[in-house]
Amino acid sequence: MMFFDYVWKDMLLGVEIDLPDNPVVSKFVYEYINTRDQAGPVYWDHTPEIPEQVSGQDEYYNHAFYPGWQHWGMGIGNPLLISPVYNTDGTLEFRHNRIKGHHFGWQGSPLPSLQYRVLLSLTRSWGSYPLPTPEVERNFNALLELTWSPARLNGWRGRLGIGAEAGCSDAASEQCSQFQKQDGYETFIDTNYISTFCCCYVVRHDFMPQGPDKRRP
Repeated sequence: MMFFDYVWKDMLLGVEIDLPDNPVVSKFVYEYINTRDQAGPVYWDHTPEIPEQVSGQDEYYNHAFYPGWQHWGMGIGNPLLISPVYNTDGTLEFRHNRIKGHHFGWQGSPLPSLQYRVLLSLTRSWGSYPLPTPEVERNFNALLELTWSPARLNGWRGRLGIGAEAGCSDAASEQCSQFQKQDGYETFIDTNYISTFCCCYVVRHDFMPQGPDKRRP
């Protein structure tokens, strides 16, 4: 089988573990993504002079004739590949589609009225084959979210989320500077720039009637 004939290079692997009897950590998720290879760095379409063909530079999420794999600038695929909406020149191509990334998530309910969720993502980017970055660029994302469901206020819940992002790419800096308001959260974002290093944190909070919660780490 071809599955075993070739060395594994590009891949998306993950594992999810449920621990229903452990209230401190009831679920754990780990995901690994590698998109660096893309069938190699060389693409050559055969000619009469050189009949061989080398089909490399797959250019994940991009296309030679159509916009990238996006909708209104937001990437449709894996969120660790920075979406074209953050391109400062308005183009709809993915500038960082050669990455390695790790994502960790876990959640639990140490108290009957208190739940928490932690998300951590670390990525390294080599840009793309047509536009490689001069140096490897790194990005880090983190989220801590607490949900409080007081017994005295049956059916209500309060939620506080604190997120942080740090990176050294222009796209990451642009991503940091976006102001967002979504999912019923009031959001405050503060951004600090140190040379080419961007660091920001986000504070979100809400208090609303409790509904079904289908989120995962």
